[in-house]
Amino acid sequence: MTDPGSVLEDSSIQADQASWRVMPYPAAGSEVIATVIAISRQYATLFDALREAGETANFPVITHALSAPLVTLMGLGQTIKPTPGKPFVAILQYPWFITLAFFNERADLRFIRTLQHRGLRRPTNFRNALATTNASLEFVDPDLFLVPLGNAVDTTLAADLRITFTTSRVEVIEPLQHDVLPGWCPEPLLACELTEAGTPLIDSHTFTALREDKWVLQNFLPTAKDIVEIYPDRSDMKLLRMLRLGRVALFAITVLCIAYFAFGIVGLVRRPEWGFNPLQAEAAQGRLTKLTVERQKADHWNNLLDDRSKAWVVMESFSRMFPEKGGMLVKTYSHSAKADGGAGQAKIGFIKEWKITGFARDEAIEYLTTISQREGISAHFSEIARITGNTSFSPAIGNRNLVVNVRTQENAGYKSIPPEEASDTDESTYPFTFDLTITQRFEATDPMAITAAKAP
Repeated sequence: MTDPGSVLEDSSIQADQASWRVMPYPAAGSEVIATVIAISRQYATLFDALREAGETANFPVITHALSAPLVTLMGLGQTIKPTPGKPFVAILQYPWFITLAFFNERADLRFIRTLQHRGLRRPTNFRNALATTNASLEFVDPDLFLVPLGNAVDTTLAADLRITFTTSRVEVIEPLQHDVLPGWCPEPLLACELTEAGTPLIDSHTFTALREDKWVLQNFLPTAKDIVEIYPDRSDMKLLRMLRLGRVALFAITVLCIAYFAFGIVGLVRRPEWGFNPLQAEAAQGRLTKLTVERQKADHWNNLLDDRSKAWVVMESFSRMFPEKGGMLVKTYSHSAKADGGAGQAKIGFIKEWKITGFARDEAIEYLTTISQREGISAHFSEIARITGNTSFSPAIGNRNLVVNVRTQENAGYKSIPPEEASDTDESTYPFTFDLTITQRFEATDPMAITAAKAP
């Protein structure tokens, strides 16, 4: 407020002697009424001295003058517990004045006034002012909270209030405890700490508005604009802090990069390749050539000696294809294997063939029909490959195929006799003869194809 005299309609006010600010009464459900708070400018020289000392030490000092009673009012929610549903009065007792703050039953600020001591221990009209204000606000037996805010305040005030206001609750607020600050000086703590909502008092409309709009944190002695312009503000300080951190980060990244390249060079020098002698390349190449030739020879002979047709595997297949008491009598059994390919090929395929003739009874005809089919003979060969571990019998590997041909006809020398008198070795007891041919062809692209080239 730059012209308090015209606003307050008091021409005797000297605007240059004090700093004036507006303080609203944000009572819920009523029109906003405000009062004027004034602070003497006698402390402006102290702030100027602080700023000058900061400039001398190259340490900017930003000053912010607050009203101690307003800050204390903001912190009442941390120190008092009013009776629910009753108004209350906060009496802020300073050594040279008393501030009275009147709150209704909803903890909304209705009125605030200051009484000067004028050289006495307390204002002469204190009790009268308290009683008349309560009556004008229609407060009935309000709680009276006395807050001592000085080292030499009148300690008998609480007792006098209990005598005068017998139906009101009179309570002296215990000071906040701090390791450095005295209990009667809570304003610095209250100004720095953020008041948290939680009790009905703090959650009232008044305290919510004061906390959110920061009316109690108004600067009564602001710094001149020409001085403010040369001081860094909050954004400038953040920028300086970020630049400082960025400089540290850049330095750290540079050091890490140098260390990384240094360790890389050291690791490169320590590698065996760094000390490699070019003269050793020819010797190594010669050894590699010899090893390659030896490997080719080994691969060549391993291919030729591969298990393509082992006798015991063939006999195992024969014994499982014609089991004992199977109703069949084998007369001849032959197995052959031959190459299948022309000259000039790197690899050639081969053919394995089984020719079996014999006699069969009625119960064996169905079995012969089964193995004459692709599924039946493939199942038999797969079983032999699984039991013996010989992959040449596996029909599921490589590029190979199976062909089966079975021809059955009546036995011209068959003689019908009772089954219990029939002998397994008597050809005349078998009503049928069979001729079975199995051909297994391996193509040149099969893994077991024969290497036709000469050994290296």
